[in-house]
Amino acid sequence: MTLLNDLNGLQKPDNNYALVLYPEAESYESLKNALTSLISDLSSSDWKFLSICLEIKAANAQHFCPWCDCSKDEINTTTKTISKSMDEIRDNYNQIDGHIKKPLFFMMPLQNWVCDELHIFLRITDRLWELMLSDLRHETTNEEIWKEKILLEMQRLKITFQFWHEKNKRAIQIQNQFNELYLLMQNKQTTGKTFHYKAQTWLNAFLAPSKGHPNRSNFIRGMYQIQDITPYIHVLVNHVAEFIEIHHEFGLTAFSCSAVEKKNHIQVCLYFRNTLKEGDMRIHENLQL
Repeated sequence: MTLLNDLNGLQKPDNNYALVLYPEAESYESLKNALTSLISDLSSSDWKFLSICLEIKAANAQHFCPWCDCSKDEINTTTKTISKSMDEIRDNYNQIDGHIKKPLFFMMPLQNWVCDELHIFLRITDRLWELMLSDLRHETTNEEIWKEKILLEMQRLKITFQFWHEKNKRAIQIQNQFNELYLLMQNKQTTGKTFHYKAQTWLNAFLAPSKGHPNRSNFIRGMYQIQDITPYIHVLVNHVAEFIEIHHEFGLTAFSCSAVEKKNHIQVCLYFRNTLKEGDMRIHENLQL
């Protein structure tokens, strides 16, 4: 639990308090039992915890988004908004694509389940590096023989030379543009309209098609495919701007899970010390409260 009235201390682990400690697996049934007494204190989490609490299918499912009706077939769209309501999910979850059971925290509107900027940054960064490294492996497999000959000749001529793939250069530009989006996400002065426009522009660069004929010198190879878009990219382009507007008073950084992740790391370290197992962990948390 974090108190939003202390905006300057939100990202300090000591200002995040553990309300529940349970030894079971992170599943719908175990969370239902452990969190029965909580009413409306939750506001942000990683995708797994959110999907469990809403009892929606995993991020790799056909209908994956907790906030809208987007499917994998239209994951490249940039016009989706928060179209679901918690009341509708509670009463008709078996008629809504992707939902399996009644949500655990149906008293909280979906607008208050804020996407976590930390996991957006981590998961999209992972994806961009994965795609870039995949391209490097693919492009260098059949080039090593002639590249070695060219490099040896350049060395003989005492000419400084290196290979630089144009696509890899643009891939780095896409990563830099994403970093700019992340900084905008953290800036309380950013408007939803500005962010949505820049996120759309970034996605267009991400999906840039090939130009020209492959056998001609002016050919420009395209970047990535629609199937390379992840659920977190969908959230970045479609829903982050909404959350910026809805929670402008606090800013999205106020809902970051970074301090919670650090708190969890501290608790794990404490737990595996012999003197703080089982009941001693609860004593430690109670002292902080």
